[in-house]
Amino acid sequence: MNFKQQILGLVLLLLLSASSAVFWIVNVKQVQKDEKVIQESINLKFRFKEIRVSLYKSNTQVNNDEISNNLLRIDESVENLIKSLELASREYTKEELQTIREKVQKFKYSVQKYQSSHALIKNSVAYTHSKYAKTLASHSKDMDVITLHEEIENVLFDYYSDTLNGKMDTFEEKESYSLKVRLLLLHVRQILKQYNDIKHLKVDIEGLSLEALEYSSGFITQAKMDIEEIKEINKIMFIAFVVTTVWLLLYGFSSFIRAQKDYLEIRSLKNSLQQFVDALNRSAIVSKSDPKGLITYANEKFTKVSGYSQEELIGKPHSIVRHEDMPAEVFTRLWKEIRSNKTFHALIKNKAKDGKPYYVDTHISAILDVDGNIAEYVAVRYDVTELVHKRDEALSAQKSKDKFLSTMSHELRTPLNAVIGFTELLQKSLKDPAYMTYINNISDSAQDLLRLINDILDLAKIQSGKFMIVNSQFKVEPSFTTLVERYLAQAKECEIDLSCSCKVDKDLELHGDWLRISQVVSNLLSNALKFTMKKGKVESSVFYTNGELHIRVEDTGIGMLAEDIEKVFAPFSQADDGTTRSYGGTGLGLSISKDLIEMMGGRFEVKSELNVGSIFDIYIPLIQGESKKTEELSVDKTAKYKGKVLIVEDNKTNQLMLSMMLDNFGLECELADNGQIAIDMYESGKYDLILMDENMPVMGGTEAMLKLHELYKDLVPVVVVTANVVQGDREKFLESGMDDYVPKPIDEMDLRRVLSKYLKTA
Repeated sequence: MNFKQQILGLVLLLLLSASSAVFWIVNVKQVQKDEKVIQESINLKFRFKEIRVSLYKSNTQVNNDEISNNLLRIDESVENLIKSLELASREYTKEELQTIREKVQKFKYSVQKYQSSHALIKNSVAYTHSKYAKTLASHSKDMDVITLHEEIENVLFDYYSDTLNGKMDTFEEKESYSLKVRLLLLHVRQILKQYNDIKHLKVDIEGLSLEALEYSSGFITQAKMDIEEIKEINKIMFIAFVVTTVWLLLYGFSSFIRAQKDYLEIRSLKNSLQQFVDALNRSAIVSKSDPKGLITYANEKFTKVSGYSQEELIGKPHSIVRHEDMPAEVFTRLWKEIRSNKTFHALIKNKAKDGKPYYVDTHISAILDVDGNIAEYVAVRYDVTELVHKRDEALSAQKSKDKFLSTMSHELRTPLNAVIGFTELLQKSLKDPAYMTYINNISDSAQDLLRLINDILDLAKIQSGKFMIVNSQFKVEPSFTTLVERYLAQAKECEIDLSCSCKVDKDLELHGDWLRISQVVSNLLSNALKFTMKKGKVESSVFYTNGELHIRVEDTGIGMLAEDIEKVFAPFSQADDGTTRSYGGTGLGLSISKDLIEMMGGRFEVKSELNVGSIFDIYIPLIQGESKKTEELSVDKTAKYKGKVLIVEDNKTNQLMLSMMLDNFGLECELADNGQIAIDMYESGKYDLILMDENMPVMGGTEAMLKLHELYKDLVPVVVVTANVVQGDREKFLESGMDDYVPKPIDEMDLRRVLSKYLKTA
């Protein structure tokens, strides 16, 4: 979780906690307001009860002043109740509030009417009591006046309702009643009428009181429900408040711990960063520039290497140190890449203040602001002037080495070409067995010398990284069988049983460098024959499984110890010094073979036991090629040819050897010592083929061939015959315009191949 997310989470927690607290406080206050509704409703009910108590007292004890005061208190209680209802949690309509006013008003009207009737009765009773006491007393026997008197005083004429209603007609019928008695009866009737009205009013007042009380009780019930609901919500809010508060405390504590930890980490990172910056400033040229490329910072290393002071660099473009040798395209690419927020990397040649050039390995990157826009650029450069000089020296040395190898190859192969060529000519012409022995020894020595030269050149190319694997399609069975057959004569001479087993499909074709594979197998077969005693065995076999070409060479030779196996793969090394003294050799063959196999992605496996024999296995991953029918040029070893050949060769010995070989083939030839002489001698229709050496004085072979092509559109085939056999030379000559390539020392079959290709047979 990043810093922004932490802050956002903390703010949300604070808001939740604060809102819970505020909501809880608001609800507490609302509960108090709802409780006020309950209190005011209870007060109103109490006022109603007070009036009812006053009304239900004995009639003579009713105090109208007390009732009036209670009615005023009811008005006050109603207004307080309405005010509390307006602030209650439940929203009451104006109609609901007006209803309570109307109900109370009806109640008050009935009570006030009761008060009027009661006052009238009370006054009538008092008047009757004072005016007609004697009359009542004189008729006490007939009317039970004493009882009536008590009832009037105590129960507001309840007695009259029970007695007078049934006796009034009797009183009127009696003529003996005096006028006073009749008047008394009229007053009593009036009192009874008012009393009956009061009885009905009491019923109305009771109903209105209960209705108002019930309506008020509804407010109490609703308020209690609202209070309970608010309390439930408050519980939740309180729990939320407590939870968020506890969480805030925990979060705050953990944040404090993290902050302390982050602070320590930041201090550590700051310290590490400062050390990194210090180390960078000590070792690298560091500068910063604004989006326009003007320098805003230059470290001490920059000023030291460039010779400019910081005052001279700040505010200037980096072109202040640009060397005129640097092409403009480099800086065009620089701006294009850094403006696209890519890192630019290049080796740049700069110029110091004193004009001295220096080289820097440059890395330039953009620094973005918070909105993702480029704020500035940072350039980190390393002074590699010394490395560049050493690289140039190494390249110069490598060129010298390559030139030396090429020269050595040419100079060694040129005389060797003559030795091998004349040896082959003598082998064909001499009949004396003694001389044949000498010639064969010379031939073997020359071949050994040629192999040594090839091994040394291959080793040099491998170590310099210039050795190349050239893949092409080849048939496994005929290629392997032909390769092993070359050693049958040697095996027969050494009285060794050499066998060949091809456990692959006869039409199997693979894509790989058979030339180098055959070089490795030849080396293994040669070593196996050399280190195997007479009557021994050498078995060779080839397999193809799981996409790997597997070749095995097994012998019953001298073998070696397990700890000596690694030694045989080291250059110029053999298992022990005794092996070198007894069997000879340079110790390069297996070393080069191992390198070649590894370059092809394969591997070597060796098993050997001293005085028992050795097994060499090579595994090379090769893919199958599509079977194609190719027309192979058949070469007759005894064929004669027709035509005239121009030999362009500066070495007299090679001129003689090549002339004799061509003469044996039935061809005419003329000699040219260099390319210029060849141009002067050439005439259309005079020659059928040109055999051209490459390295010659005055004019080389390639140059002469190109000039001949300029002069003659129908130029005869030109075949380069050269000691330049470094890998890639053949392709280079063919690309330059040569029609074919024959390496030195000249192999008779290779020469016959060229002659069969371009000349007619006799």
